[in-house]
Amino acid sequence: ADGEPPESAPGALLLSAPQSGRFDLRRPDGWSDLAVYRLLIDGRLAKAPYSVEDTHLVVPYVAEDELGPTDAYLVAAPDAPLPARLHAYLATLLRAKEHTLRQAAVTILAANTAAVWEAGCLQSAANMLQFCAEKPAVVLAYQQFFEAVAKAVTPVAERLAAQLTALRAAHAAGLAYDAALETTLEGALEALILARMGGG
Repeated sequence: ADGEPPESAPGALLLSAPQSGRFDLRRPDGWSDLAVYRLLIDGRLAKAPYSVEDTHLVVPYVAEDELGPTDAYLVAAPDAPLPARLHAYLATLLRAKEHTLRQAAVTILAANTAAVWEAGCLQSAANMLQFCAEKPAVVLAYQQFFEAVAKAVTPVAERLAAQLTALRAAHAAGLAYDAALETTLEGALEALILARMGGG
């Protein structure tokens, strides 16, 4: 196989490589009970293509594409617990995202007391991230949970972007302009993008 040897855990394999290629793996019991997932560097877990022939598993490894850089590939049953080492790693990542969302919520509400909905959505998403970081989950549950958090944050990012556009349009038209609010909106959107939550 190209890349580093797989790291095994009960019912799971973690695969990593410095560049795109493929892994060729064999397992006496076959692979019918397992699936392959691509872990992106932002924490997303996406289903990945693979092929199986008897005891032979071939996993094309994509180091980076339009979805972003790859962190590793995970071979595991959908209902298997995340490997302990992987969960610990993801917990650190999720806590960082949680902190980013909480800070953005506080900043937005301080600059615009009418932004209760936006701040509330971000706090709720942060609470979900905290829960996921603290409670080990099975593979499929983590994948679905992460997608749910991202979907919850996306409308907030879209609404903040619309507010920023309207604010700049008002400024261009010579209307009342709140420079501090513009800075806050820019900072909040940048934070969401850096956290890769609702910002693409």
